Amino acid sequence: MADEPVMPARSGGCESNYRAAFESIESGFCVVKVLFDQDQRSIDYVFEEVNTAFEKQTRLKDATGKRMRELRPDHDQFWFDLCGRVALTGQPERCEHEALDTWYDANAFRIGEPEDHRVAILFNDIGARKEAERALYEGEQHFRALATAGSYTNYRMSPDWARMYQLDGRGFLVTTAEPIENWVHTYILKEDRPMVFGAIEKAIREKSMFELEHRVMLAGGGVGWTLSRAAPILGEDGEIVEWCGAATDVTERRMAVDRLRENEERLRLIIDSARDYAIFTADASGKINSWYAGAQSVFGWSTEEALGLPMEITYTAEDRAAAVPEAERANAQSEGRAPDVRWHLRKDGARAFIEGFAVPLRNDVGETTGFLKIGQDVTERHRAQERQSTLLAELQHRVRNILAVVRSMVRRTHEEGQSAEDFIQHLEGRIGALARTQVLLTRGVDAGVDLDALIRDELLVHAVDEDQISIAGPDVELAPKAAEVLALAIHELATNSTKFGALARDGARIAISWQSEERESRPWLSISWVESGVSVLGAAPLRQGFGTDLISRRVPYELRGTGSIELRPGGIACHIAFPLMQGASILETGGLKP
Repeated sequence: MADEPVMPARSGGCESNYRAAFESIESGFCVVKVLFDQDQRSIDYVFEEVNTAFEKQTRLKDATGKRMRELRPDHDQFWFDLCGRVALTGQPERCEHEALDTWYDANAFRIGEPEDHRVAILFNDIGARKEAERALYEGEQHFRALATAGSYTNYRMSPDWARMYQLDGRGFLVTTAEPIENWVHTYILKEDRPMVFGAIEKAIREKSMFELEHRVMLAGGGVGWTLSRAAPILGEDGEIVEWCGAATDVTERRMAVDRLRENEERLRLIIDSARDYAIFTADASGKINSWYAGAQSVFGWSTEEALGLPMEITYTAEDRAAAVPEAERANAQSEGRAPDVRWHLRKDGARAFIEGFAVPLRNDVGETTGFLKIGQDVTERHRAQERQSTLLAELQHRVRNILAVVRSMVRRTHEEGQSAEDFIQHLEGRIGALARTQVLLTRGVDAGVDLDALIRDELLVHAVDEDQISIAGPDVELAPKAAEVLALAIHELATNSTKFGALARDGARIAISWQSEERESRPWLSISWVESGVSVLGAAPLRQGFGTDLISRRVPYELRGTGSIELRPGGIACHIAFPLMQGASILETGGLKP
C-alpha cells in the first residue's frame, strides 16, 4: 500500500488565493490519491484535500487524510474504478451516479505527475433534480398507460391550429401530415362544422378549454359521434404554447340516447292518445309533478292547473275524510301496487268511476321518490252495470208484485159473484190495465209516468167520446208505485162508468181534474173524478167491490194517502189524495195485498 500523499508546497500569496477560491465555490471539491493493488486495480483512495462544500454535500466529516473505505466500507466500486481510470489514463470523465444515499454530477481529472496517481473531483448533489425527474418519468408512464389502455385518441396541437399531434396506439407521439383545417373538413359533417369552428374560435379567444360532441364521417362509411375536449397550455408570457386534448367515440352512447328519446316520444304519443286513461305522477309527498293529456281529459284540470297540487284533488270528499289517498300510497309503497277502483271527483264537481292502480317510483337505491297513477274512466260502463243490476232486481221484484196483484184481482173479481162471462171480462180488463201500466213503467230505470197521459190512455181503451169528458190539471210525473195504483183506480172508475155511469148515458159528462197542494211541508196530489147527468134511478147500487176497495182502502195503505168514492144524484164522485214522491224507484211498487 502506498504512503499517504503530501500536498506540494506553495508560495504564501498563491497559497492564500488558491485557498480562498477553493473554499468559496458552492460545488464540492476534493483531491484524492488513488490506491492500486498489485494488479493495478483501484481499491481505495485517500482524501488529501477537501473544501467546505464537500462536507455539506457528502455529509462526511473530517475526511482529510482518511481513506474512503474507512469512512464508508460499503462505498460503490463505481467511484474507485472511475478515479483509477482517470489516474492511469489522464483522460477526464464526467458522470451522474448514485452515492452516499443521493445522486451526484461529478467531473474527475488528473493533477500532478502521472506517477502521483492524484485525481481532483468537482461535484454537485443532484438528488432533488433526480427525484423530480423520477416523478416526472413515472407521471409520463402513468399517462401513457392511461392513454394506451383507454378508448381516447389523445392529441396535441400547435397554437395556430395548423397541425395536429396525436399519440399512436402505443402512447408515442406522432405528427399528422395534414393541417387541422383539412382534417376537420375531411371528417366532420358539413352541418356540424360551424359548431366545431365556433367552439375552437371561442376557446382561442378566451384561452379556455372547450368540449363538444359532433358528428364525424366514419372510415368505413356511415356517421358516428365524437366527444372532443382540448385545453390550452400557456407560456410565461400568458400566450398559448400548444393545445392538449382527447377525443373518444361516443357513437354507441348517442345511439342509445337517440333510441331512448325515440322510445320516450313513442310512449308520450301512446299516453297522449289514451284519452280515457288518467295517467299522472306525484312526488313522495303526493304533490302532482306530471299530468298527461288523459288525466286532463278525465278530470278536467289542465297541466298548468294540476302541477304542484296534491293528488287528493281527484278524490271525493268522503274519501279524503277517510284518508283514502294516504292509505293508498302507503299500500303501494309496502306492496308494490295498490288498486284504485272507486268514484273520483272531476274539476266541475261531477264524479267519474275509475278503475286503476298506483305504483311507487323508486331510485337506484330503492328509495321511493314518487308514485305513478293509472286509471281508466269506466263511468258509463259502471252506470250501465248498475242499471243492469237494478233492472234485474226490479224484474224479480215486479214479477212477484204482479203475481200478487193478479192473485188479488182474481180473488176479488170472483168474490163479486158475477157470471163466468162477466168474471172473464172484468178480469181481462183489470189485467189489461195492469199490463199497460207495466209498459209505461219499464221504459227505463227511474222512469216516471205522466198523469195526463195515464188517464187518457186508460179512457182511450174504453172508447170514450172526448165530448163527454174534460181533463184539466198541471203537469205531474207519478212515481212508479203511485202510477200502478192510480192506473187500476182509473180503470175501475172507467169500467163502472161504461156500464152504469156517465159513459153509458147520452148527455152525461165526466170531469177529471187534479192539483198540487202543500200539506205538512210536503207536496200532495189531489185528484177528482166527478160524473154529472146520471140519474141514479135504475143505476146499480154502489157496493163494496174490487174498485171501491182499491180506492178507499188500498190508496191509504199503498200511497199513504186518502181515497173516497160516493154515489151522488148526478153520478159517482171520487176523490184521491196522496203525497208525491219524486224520483222513487220502480222497486218501491208494493204489491196489492189479497
